Amino acid sequence: MNEIVAKTSITFNETAVLTPTSYTKYSPKPRRYCVRDQKIKGFFIQILPSGTKSYYVHAKKGGVGRKIQRSLGNCEGADFTSVKKEAKDWLFNMKQKGVDTTSAVVKEAREGRTLLDAVIEFNELDKTLDAKTVDDYKRVIKNRMPSFSKTRITEITKDAIVEWWRKSAGARSDVKAFIYARKIMEKCRASDFISENPFHDAKTIIGDFPSIKQSTTHIPKDRLGDFLSALISVSKNLHDVARDYIVFLLISGKRKQEVLSLKWNNVDFNNGTITFDNTKFGKVDVIPMTDFSFLLLKSRQKEIDKNNSTWVFNSVTGKGHMSETHKHFAKINKELDLGFTLSAHDLRRTFATLSRELGLNNEDLSILLNHKKQDITEQYVSLSQDYKRENLESVARFINQNSGEALNWIAVNWYGGNSELYVPSEDDNKPKESFEDKMKYLQAEHEDAYEGYGHPEYKPT
Repeated sequence: MNEIVAKTSITFNETAVLTPTSYTKYSPKPRRYCVRDQKIKGFFIQILPSGTKSYYVHAKKGGVGRKIQRSLGNCEGADFTSVKKEAKDWLFNMKQKGVDTTSAVVKEAREGRTLLDAVIEFNELDKTLDAKTVDDYKRVIKNRMPSFSKTRITEITKDAIVEWWRKSAGARSDVKAFIYARKIMEKCRASDFISENPFHDAKTIIGDFPSIKQSTTHIPKDRLGDFLSALISVSKNLHDVARDYIVFLLISGKRKQEVLSLKWNNVDFNNGTITFDNTKFGKVDVIPMTDFSFLLLKSRQKEIDKNNSTWVFNSVTGKGHMSETHKHFAKINKELDLGFTLSAHDLRRTFATLSRELGLNNEDLSILLNHKKQDITEQYVSLSQDYKRENLESVARFINQNSGEALNWIAVNWYGGNSELYVPSEDDNKPKESFEDKMKYLQAEHEDAYEGYGHPEYKPT
């Protein structure tokens, strides 16, 4: 009987009535999350991916402005009764004791509000934004507008914005930062924190933003063999987990963070499925194992026996999952010149491009890539795992065929696959014929060497 894929949303933050033993009930997740107390507003437990659990409290001074946060100690070493009393006292002093929210405190908070403060404040009010979008606002403005992120909103001027744009590269991230900042400043204007939005006048002076083309860099099918050969070559200088992570990206088409945060409890060998619950749009994504991914994951499962790892692609330090991956790609880029700097997302684009060349329709590809917008019928008809497995198997075969059976070599030599999967042919030791070599028969200067070309018994000199 075919399995039906269920689609639900994943919520990381939780609420509960906190007790002395509450912290023991919660396990680490792919990213930081909080368990907020239902009785004391502002009191919560913070749980990091590393497993560290701490008591915290936060509140706005006088009820306005940016939230101020305070640590109350590690959960394991703190006395809960004392922590709870300290939280109550601190919240009382911050919010109520001697505070008139219509007086100088409010004026001081408004005048001292920075652009980053405004981002945090207004995005908390917008219930349509998911957690990743909220983080994106903060990250983009902080990274692309460092001079503005800590500047008071009352001190940001039209001329300063124009000068920032003049010095910027005008890249996609710069445009995004401008749009984010303009939206936030408009909310500040609507809230009477500022009288005018300087980003509107700055946009008039700047004019239209440059057209930014969607990146299309990927590994073409005729370079798949070169890529996998380069990976095999540098693998002696890579930890196995980094090597396997790169291969898994190529054969699955999944996003970098989805793969990095994959846990062993989401790998079901019994039913042959892999569940990704830390996806870009919060949709649970269940894919079937292929023959190759089964071998890869079975090989990686040995990590459980070695260090009781929670993560499939665990950190070599033993804490959390892998995080820094660019250095691994740097080694491949040093070995192989593709005409661009290969990244994790290029492997996702490679998977998508190969799938289209293979003939997969847009709806099937969208489902495999777990895009936000899929064909409307997907809302009513869930594809069986068997159908998805057939599509994934066809992509793996296509990669294998266009790489000189490199995937079969990897399956046997890295993942303990049946030795009959890869049997070296006589052609393996022959030098690779370039496109130019293949086309020489077209040129008159090589006419004599190719006399009789096309005849069944023809053999080039």
